[in-house]
Amino acid sequence: MIDKRPVHLLPYLILAFSGCCSYAHPSKYFDRIDPLATVNGFIYAIDTGHWDFAYDCLSTSSQKAITRTQLKFFLKFADDPQTGNSVWNLIQQAVPFDRKMLRWQGGAPEAVLALSHEGEDAQGVPIYRQVNLYLILETREEPGPLWRIDLERTIREQGGGEVSLR
Repeated sequence: MIDKRPVHLLPYLILAFSGCCSYAHPSKYFDRIDPLATVNGFIYAIDTGHWDFAYDCLSTSSQKAITRTQLKFFLKFADDPQTGNSVWNLIQQAVPFDRKMLRWQGGAPEAVLALSHEGEDAQGVPIYRQVNLYLILETREEPGPLWRIDLERTIREQGGGEVSLR
């Protein structure tokens, strides 16, 4: 006869161990009070599946141009036309960021993070690609002034024209 008592413990074991394997919410580590903290929090949020936090890292104008679902789709499936790499890979390959990549004068309400990528195009020709990621300091009622990624301007400045995915 087979003893089935341990099977009753399975749901409790899953619940007990699910907490130890989850990622901390990005707001615990990334306060977004400077541009680098915002970009690092954005990347961490996407890597760990915290899409609401990632979306909240976008500027108001960017949120008007793109929905949460479109952001997720864009980062996972959009390819850079020059390199053929996914947009997300280009961002990840630029990590770790350092202060030398950031053009920001402390106290100014705008910053630019220069992301660069060296690689090959589809035909194997070596290329160098630089994308300026724009950030702005926005004040909303809650929680106050925070740095946000101006994805709408970033795409427009790369020759993408007006951005409206809605």
